[in-house]
Amino acid sequence: MARVDKYNKDENCSSLLSANKFIVQCMVDCTEHSDVTKEIPSVMIKTIVKNLEESNSLKNFHQTSAARTYAVIQIDEVFEGKSGGRDSWKLVFRADADIPGPDSTQGPHLGYEVKFNGKRIGIGHGWVPGGLLTIGRPPRAVVDAMDNYMNGSNTKEDFPNQGKMIWTSTFKRSKS
Repeated sequence: MARVDKYNKDENCSSLLSANKFIVQCMVDCTEHSDVTKEIPSVMIKTIVKNLEESNSLKNFHQTSAARTYAVIQIDEVFEGKSGGRDSWKLVFRADADIPGPDSTQGPHLGYEVKFNGKRIGIGHGWVPGGLLTIGRPPRAVVDAMDNYMNGSNTKEDFPNQGKMIWTSTFKRSKS
């Protein structure tokens, strides 16, 4: 796969599990095949990919997003680092569960977004049949409809002669 400035991919999925696997793979593909590989040393890219693939929060998102109450409706995996003599960088991965309103052209989905230093470099959706998701993120105007949780503590890693990286994982639950 060639390098890309922006990675966009959508897919119709038959289940929440297949949508979950799809969005995690898209996050990995975006990381491995985007321009961030010019800014972040390969050893750090490999660690980020491994963490994405092994993250229990991401692997189980299809189950936690389908819960009837206090469903996890958004996960943010954030990697921040400084690479050798280069500038600091920040790579953010977001998984979300959405049930768009009746005026939207979108259907229910698990989505993903990848941002590098604040710039969106990847976005997409795993579309699922109606009824599989029971709750999704609220409209942006409703700021108090989600609770924020830290998923464990910050994970710090040193890469000799390459730089340092911190990884944090947070999730948002519905309040209903």
